Amino acid sequence: MLLPKLWAPEKGDSAYWKEFDWNLAAEAGMKRIGLPYSGNYEFVNTEMNWRNKALSAALPVLMVIFIMATPSRKEYTIQNLEARAAAGECNPHLIDPDKLAFELMNNYYQYNVIDVRSPEEYEAFHIATAINIPLYDLHNPAYRELLNQRILTNVFYGSTPEQAKKACLIARYHGNETSLALNVTAEKFKDTFYGNIEIPDDPTKEEQTLALFRRHAAEKMKEIENNLASREKPVKKKITRVQGGCS
Repeated sequence: MLLPKLWAPEKGDSAYWKEFDWNLAAEAGMKRIGLPYSGNYEFVNTEMNWRNKALSAALPVLMVIFIMATPSRKEYTIQNLEARAAAGECNPHLIDPDKLAFELMNNYYQYNVIDVRSPEEYEAFHIATAINIPLYDLHNPAYRELLNQRILTNVFYGSTPEQAKKACLIARYHGNETSLALNVTAEKFKDTFYGNIEIPDDPTKEEQTLALFRRHAAEKMKEIENNLASREKPVKKKITRVQGGCS
């Protein structure tokens, strides 16, 4: 018995009702549920008896097959956004490292910087002011309010620019249309500002200005991060005991 993939929003995803190819649909469906497929299939004659209990007994099985073959609303929305992005219809807006650093230096309170890498990668290094929401968690409805703060612009970054772009698409699923994606990796951002920034021996004015800006930006971002971290630490109460009393 095979479980073919029946539906997809666009052609090219092996769904039967888009490709009308049972072999492709069977291969995709079995792969989805983690079972092998030999590449061969055939139809068998079946009979249905309406007046006995066989149909009612089969209904739960049919319902399970239907639910497994039909995408959820979230899957449909994300697939549709990805298809539109692939067609160039809804590509997210990009921001480069120097522009992001400048904005953080001067207007960090206007941005919601979100690191979509793993918690381990986030702890090893993260951009100043960034919070960590792994990409696989970003679909969670619990983040909808966070991603739709009217006074803040979301900026996503990850291990690859593609991760950041996908995060923007997920933000659109949550209703946010203004998110930005960093156009370089987190590692590249780190090297740009915290690596060995050297000024060439005979620099142009632009090269010298850029190098000095990046050095200053690195210092400023560290300062902002330290200031924010100190605010988050709980204030220790100091208790002074007074000795003595009325005689």
